[in-house]
Amino acid sequence: MKKFYFITLVFSIILALPACKKSNDISNADRNFDTSLPSGQMIFSQLPVDTTNIGYIMALGHLAPPGHTRPSDHMYFVNVPAGTVIYAPASGKVLDTYTFDEGNGKSDNRITVGVTSTASYYFMHIVLDDGIKTGVEVKAGQRLGVVSDMTGFDMGAMVKTIDQPFLDPQLYGLSSLHCDSPIKHFTGDMQNELYAKVRRLGQDKDGKICYDISGKLRGNWIAEDAKKFDPLNTDNYDSYFVSFVYGNYDPSKMVISIGNDSFLTSVNGSSSYNGTKLFYVQDNAIKFENVTPASGKVTYKLYNTGEFDPNPGVREGILIVQMITDKKIRIEFFDD
Repeated sequence: MKKFYFITLVFSIILALPACKKSNDISNADRNFDTSLPSGQMIFSQLPVDTTNIGYIMALGHLAPPGHTRPSDHMYFVNVPAGTVIYAPASGKVLDTYTFDEGNGKSDNRITVGVTSTASYYFMHIVLDDGIKTGVEVKAGQRLGVVSDMTGFDMGAMVKTIDQPFLDPQLYGLSSLHCDSPIKHFTGDMQNELYAKVRRLGQDKDGKICYDISGKLRGNWIAEDAKKFDPLNTDNYDSYFVSFVYGNYDPSKMVISIGNDSFLTSVNGSSSYNGTKLFYVQDNAIKFENVTPASGKVTYKLYNTGEFDPNPGVREGILIVQMITDKKIRIEFFDD
């Protein structure tokens, strides 16, 4: 089975953002930063949970298509028991709370806390305590809620003076554009304890979310027929992407993250193959950053992989990619 699909890296300009807001909007600037807060650095003086309750931590850049086809802008604290209390790592003001509907009658929350006028942190997949709501002030060490039954929680940090070098910033929310490693903001022994829990090979335990290079294959690509990014509604937005990046666990491994199974649907319109996946490619493949329009068609062998399987043995297909221009590529997938 095979199907051609064209995707392009867009360089358009957004002239205006939507004027209306929803109460659950987590992307507008005033829901992520508060200019009335004091200036200065964001410093975390309290662990959110005791490190003995953390199985392991995934660095920035986790890939799990279709929801996280692009490298993720937050860290995952995994195998933290449900009901574990979450504490505020720093004092600040609650800028936003948001409810996730997890299905089966279950829900949990996201909370964003502004610490300085240019820095904030957030948690996802926790159940907030009564009284923890937008506008209230919290103190470092104060209980915010408990871990839901999602086998852990997420933590992210945003610093307004950090600009991740995406080629098209309008395709991303503020949590990606101003992403920083939350562990960097902890002090002393707390930072060391958390880094010791990060499941990532090599010295860099913070991770990486932006791989874009102008005129090269490396980075995130979006389908030509993708819907326009809406900061008020990002549901399924990652399904429009294909990413040519590097592994979160093993950053020496090239990976291809495919967000939409329709890219791989067979010619007759039916397919039993689930191609919305993350794949490792062969070790001797041409590096993504070396592929240009002058390279012509480049073939990548695709190997099934899990997050922590840097030496997969089962080949599932091949992907042929050609950079038509600096801003457009064509891909073709063949199932083995």
